[in-house]
Amino acid sequence: MKTVLIFWLFILSTSLLIAQSDATRTAWTAAKTLCNEQEYAKAKPFLLTVYNEMPRSLCGYWLALAYDLNGQRDSAIFYYKSSIKNSGKNPPLAAWDNLIRAQLRQLDFETAYATAWEALQKYPGNETFIEEFKEVCNGLILSTIYNLKKAI
Repeated sequence: MKTVLIFWLFILSTSLLIAQSDATRTAWTAAKTLCNEQEYAKAKPFLLTVYNEMPRSLCGYWLALAYDLNGQRDSAIFYYKSSIKNSGKNPPLAAWDNLIRAQLRQLDFETAYATAWEALQKYPGNETFIEEFKEVCNGLILSTIYNLKKAI
């Protein structure tokens, strides 16, 4: 009796996993189609479904774009970081670039500096990151001057 119960529980759980995987595959297909058409906001529910089951790098990047384009910087930053972290050997360089830009838009110059520096260390000689680093440094200088004038 116990063996039969265990067997049926195994069959039931396997069936649920297959159904969940099918739903995720369907959501991923819909998300890819919409994102390839640059419809990130429409793709967001599908992307969240996929991300919650398996946080793929590209899924995180597209979610970040959806939030970034909607002005939700904190969520965008979270998903840009997730995209970089979950990417393994080859993170999307655009995720690094957009992460730095999102941090700059939040006027978080110290964090943007640290991110730009890390990107430069990982990808030395990358022209985009060199330019981003210069922009971050200019922002830090202007922020410091502004704060000094404000203190006087």
